[in-house]
Amino acid sequence: MTNKINTAIFILGLVYLTFSEFFYVQIDEFSLIWLAAAVITAISFIVLLVQIEGWKKKSIWIGVFLSSVLIFLLTQEFQFNTSCELYLKTNEEVLEDLVAELNKDSADYHLGAKNTDTINYTPKDFRIRGYLRSADAIYVIKGKNDDGYCEIYLELWGFLDARFGLVYSPEGVPIRAGKPLKHVDGHWYR
Repeated sequence: MTNKINTAIFILGLVYLTFSEFFYVQIDEFSLIWLAAAVITAISFIVLLVQIEGWKKKSIWIGVFLSSVLIFLLTQEFQFNTSCELYLKTNEEVLEDLVAELNKDSADYHLGAKNTDTINYTPKDFRIRGYLRSADAIYVIKGKNDDGYCEIYLELWGFLDARFGLVYSPEGVPIRAGKPLKHVDGHWYR
């Protein structure tokens, strides 16, 4: 009985990990959930290999594991892009309002959604903060890129020096570290 439960946990973990990038942008605690699933799946895989007798059966399960890793690697870019597209579609109205509010003037702008020091906030700051919270974004920066074009960076995830966000650039494809960002939808890039 425990072998069947362990096998089910292993297979469910593999399925989740293989297709997890679809949920990258939508889930706030994605990294913690992914890490927990990876640890549980790894433990169940090791226990499964210990419980199974015979190298033929073990090699089949190793093949299943390696196949799921290969599927993940081959579909990761598609899954990640789809996750970004779903985020943009889900928050389309809020993001349009945010961009319109930021583009009312040409000044550079920076605001975090979780700032508690609101004593010097303008009505515009409060509106933008509301948009950021509605869109589950951490902060927004509006400024000119190296080519002088106006861009809006919307950070969706960040921890220490690892950051993820989307760039709104109506003037062309944004360049970062000498490489063009990947197009997601409309004027949005990642």
